[in-house]
Amino acid sequence: MHDDIIDGSPLRRGRPSVVASVGAEQAIVVGDLLLARGVAAAADAGVAATWARALACMATGQLLEPDLVAAPSIAAHAEYVSLKTAELFRASAEAGALIAGAPPGQVRALGRFALHFGMAFQHLDDLLDVLGDPDRMGKPTGLDAANGVPTAVSLLAGRDTGEDVAGLVGRELDAAVAALAAAGVPDDLARWATASLRRALRASGADDHHPLAAGVTAVLDRVDRRLATPTPMTEPQPCATSIP
Repeated sequence: MHDDIIDGSPLRRGRPSVVASVGAEQAIVVGDLLLARGVAAAADAGVAATWARALACMATGQLLEPDLVAAPSIAAHAEYVSLKTAELFRASAEAGALIAGAPPGQVRALGRFALHFGMAFQHLDDLLDVLGDPDRMGKPTGLDAANGVPTAVSLLAGRDTGEDVAGLVGRELDAAVAALAAAGVPDDLARWATASLRRALRASGADDHHPLAAGVTAVLDRVDRRLATPTPMTEPQPCATSIP
């Protein structure tokens, strides 16, 4: 909800977003209320600490955005995505494990899995923001680029072609898609997502017969049939932000 306010997104899962329906002021209050209810539902001290860490990490990531726009780099982008997106995945997995009574080692393993899985999600989400089908995604494409949000697409396209992808998307989406394809950006991002999924699988510690391993392996096999050696991507480090 707060993300839709920042992005000015009119849709969420194919329906009008809260901010589009009631305005920014009401949407902020509703979002805060949902956060409060979530914290109340997770009264366990360990779960509350997990979510407090995640919220601090996400806010820290958001604050990095202007610097990343001014001086983009692969390392800076990896830190930004890890903090702003992947830490939410990590907290979700760890909170679920804590509520289920999992032992500490399993909680950490699931957190590491989710951190890398969140990185893969964001790489593909960046790509879909330009190449995706709005009807299938339930939200318009091109919002990140039009709003100047730093994404892996703009990072790779700018590095490889010198194109102003954000400006190109805003003017002509078809031309942007053609420029990205010519630069090999879709394949590069698929490689990044694949590398993150492999790290997630290793971090989980799941054996080959576990449903988690089988699901991730099936996705990897589908991508591997289209790609050569993965392009290196900086590996994320778990956020250590603490709340005084």
